[in-house]
Amino acid sequence: MNLLIVIYGIISIAIGIGPAIGMAIWLFGKTTANWGSWALGGIFWYLALLSRLPLLGLIASNPLLSQFYLILAPLFAGIFETAFRVLLIVLLPKYTANTKDKVIMAGLGWGTIEAIMLHSIQIAAILIFPSQFEEIIALLENMEWVILFGGYERLITQIFHLMVMILVFYGVKNNLRGIEPSEPLVKNFFTRDPNPKWIWASIAVIIHFLYDYIIILLLYTMGLIILYMFATVFVGLLTSYTTNRMKYYPLFLLEPTEKKKLKV
Repeated sequence: MNLLIVIYGIISIAIGIGPAIGMAIWLFGKTTANWGSWALGGIFWYLALLSRLPLLGLIASNPLLSQFYLILAPLFAGIFETAFRVLLIVLLPKYTANTKDKVIMAGLGWGTIEAIMLHSIQIAAILIFPSQFEEIIALLENMEWVILFGGYERLITQIFHLMVMILVFYGVKNNLRGIEPSEPLVKNFFTRDPNPKWIWASIAVIIHFLYDYIIILLLYTMGLIILYMFATVFVGLLTSYTTNRMKYYPLFLLEPTEKKKLKV
């Protein structure tokens, strides 16, 4: 086994899941319930994946539809993942959406479990069983650094999933029992709401589709550098919008700790 592949593989795994897990532990990991939210986020990502695989298989096996596979695959990813985000929040608000911490942990779990399943396990398998991946190892000869891009892609995609989870929550929160309503503190670009509220789900589908589709398009046409430049800018803009929205339009009027302070 090429030593550089081992080194870059370990670094790629660390980049891919380390920051998200570290953030979860540092900011929200002191409460057991928050880890339940994290786990549920991962479980519902997996359910969203399993639910669309048969449909994607039918499309791939159909000579006519298979021509549009590169468009339909990201479209169904957006539809199914958004639908399962809505189900996660609507069906289990007590466990995933009655505090800011739980909303964020559910989003982190969604992206982190995806990163583990689609990236970390695969890299680990190459490192542990190199004889079964000789073709891949041969392709990486003299360009082992490419492995790092996988870790970086997982990192920014986890940020993407977290932001989309928050936007979906904004769309359904007013219909959830036991969820405090909130009003914009400052009316500006970041706090203008579409009407009806559920249109946020449609917006999330479009955002998810565009992110996946343009990445695939750039991968086939422009190469890795341009692809990751685009992904970074795209996720950066989405993060800027969502965090500003959270600043001026809080997820909750008062967090439980703030309520306790008021009672005192």
